[in-house]
This record gives sequence, structure tokens and C-alpha cells, in this order.
Amino acid sequence: MGFTNPSSAKGANQIDEEQGFTLQDVEEFHVQMASESIRVYQAEAGSDVRFHYYGWSIPPRHMLTKLVNGVLNISADGLFSIGQLKLDIYLPADFSKDIFLYSASGSIITDALDVTQLELGTASGRIQADNINANTVEIETSSGSLNIESLQANIVKLKTQSGRIQVNQSVVEEVKVTTASGDITLKDVEGNLDVNTASGHVDISYKTFLENRINVRNTSGQINLGLPVDASFILDAHSVSGSVQSDFQVNTQKAPGKI
Repeated sequence: MGFTNPSSAKGANQIDEEQGFTLQDVEEFHVQMASESIRVYQAEAGSDVRFHYYGWSIPPRHMLTKLVNGVLNISADGLFSIGQLKLDIYLPADFSKDIFLYSASGSIITDALDVTQLELGTASGRIQADNINANTVEIETSSGSLNIESLQANIVKLKTQSGRIQVNQSVVEEVKVTTASGDITLKDVEGNLDVNTASGHVDISYKTFLENRINVRNTSGQINLGLPVDASFILDAHSVSGSVQSDFQVNTQKAPGKI
């Protein structure tokens, strides 16, 4: 019994398209895709922003580009196709403008970005964003997972409905994390934190704690908060049906389910 490569199936169209724009012409770019996977590479030699659209599809799909007043829009023609398509984006090492990426069901992967504003979004595709340095970061997915390794930013907003959120090593001024039922893991955090979830588990650990503000709300899930042994803080913690425990010695003001 043999197996057929889907890309060689009858009616499959091979796609291989490239287009580039000079850095001085692009102030920001927006990518809007349906099922294509998106990957961004920085530290490229040269001064061009390059896009490589490739794979196979039935019927054929083609990359569309439109540059108006410094805003570059990238999309694909057609509303539906069967296939496997990818969009690779290559940025010059000194690119520091704004990036907006969206794919409905495809994944988004970025690495080593140093930009002003970064916005990533999917409906069901996973998002992997590593080594990010930006002023503002906004990432949202409905059911896809969100993973970040090494993040430095001023303002960060992360949101999912049921997707898991995991962030390792983040240095930020303000972080807001929201889920309906997805688990949240924030490891080696530095900065102020606001977390809101309905039923997911929340695990947070701080690498250093400099009188930061931490607000965590969870309707029915467990919350674990790890702080350095020398951390100094005021604790206001309460639970409707669960318990509150602390390894730190704290002065308690007793109230039902509150310390």
C-alpha cells in the first residue's frame, strides 16, 4: 500500500512567490491570513523587508500586497482553499517599526524581534514568540496555545479563551493576562501583574520582587504565587469555597476565608 504526497495530488497547485520592500518605505506592516502559518525572522543582512509565500493549495492562492503611506498590508486572494501554505517574513536587523500579524487557524512563530509595537492574533493556531523586545505587546488567541520565552516590554496584554498561556522570563512594567478556562503559567516575572481567569490554574513565580503590584482573580481554579524569600508585601487574599495558605509569616486579620 502506497501513500501519496498531498502536494502532488491531482489539481494541487504549487505556490512559490516572493516580494520585497525597502525599509525606508515601510513604517508598519499588517498580515491577515486564513490558514497559513506565519514565521518571522530578524537579523537579516540588507535593507529590505522580504516576504516568501509558498506551499500548495486547491484552488491556487496568491499573495497580495498593498503599500499606502508607509503602511504595508499582506494577505492572500480567495476565501477558501485546501492545502498547506506558509508565509516567511525576513526583517533587516535594524527594523524597529510596528508589526501586526493574524492567522485564523495557522500558527505564528517569531524570534528575536526588537520593535516598537507587536500584535499577534489567531483563532485556533498556536503562537510562539521568543526573545521579544518591544514597547507594547498584545497577543490574543481563542483556543490556540500561547508560549513566550524571554520578553521585555513596557505594556503587555495576553488573552485567550481556552488556550494555555505560558511565559518564561519576562521583564515588564505592566502585564495584563486574561483567559476564560485556559491555564496560566508565568515564570521568572518582573513587573506589575494583573491576571483574570474563570477556571484555569494559575502559577506565577517572581525572579525579583520590588514592591510590585499583583492582582490575581480566579473563580474556581487554583492559584500558586511564588516570591523571593526576602520579598516584602501587603497580602489581601480571600476565597469563597477554597483555602488560603502562605509560607510567609504574615499578620492576619481574620475574616471568613480571608487572611
